[in-house]
Amino acid sequence: MFQALIRTVAIASIAVAVAGCDTSRDKAATDKPNDAAPPKEEKQAPAAADPQAAVGAHTSTDANMWVMQARGNRQCEGGGRSLQASSAQLVENGIKVQESRCATRTDRMYPSVCGGATGDVLIHKIPAGFLDAALELGFDPAKPGQYQLGDCPQETTGGAASR
Repeated sequence: MFQALIRTVAIASIAVAVAGCDTSRDKAATDKPNDAAPPKEEKQAPAAADPQAAVGAHTSTDANMWVMQARGNRQCEGGGRSLQASSAQLVENGIKVQESRCATRTDRMYPSVCGGATGDVLIHKIPAGFLDAALELGFDPAKPGQYQLGDCPQETTGGAASR
């Protein structure tokens, strides 16, 4: 008798735990209103005076978007592409670049080790219709929150540090 009670309580506990962990129905219910109307912040972002707020903002009414490419520099070594070279790659392939900026990725962590990646990226504002062409060249869409704008490094004539 006592074992049957324990077994019933255990089965009920497991059923409640499994049902409580399934949030897919809750997520589907909360996603539907967002699909119907885009958030107000998204519509207002391109008009913001702060350049970082406008960077990465892309709505269906905005004909431009930001794309990014890893700079390719390495810790303790330097090197990598310049902002001008990255922009020229797009222009040479028929993509009009409206603005270019240097930034650092904030959505990933980079271990401190010589020769390791730095997270420095080059971002460019291009017409949204040229996204496929930019993707073929190795660029990725830049999303808000993925990076923080910063100053471009000063170009040196000596190149990368030698060991």
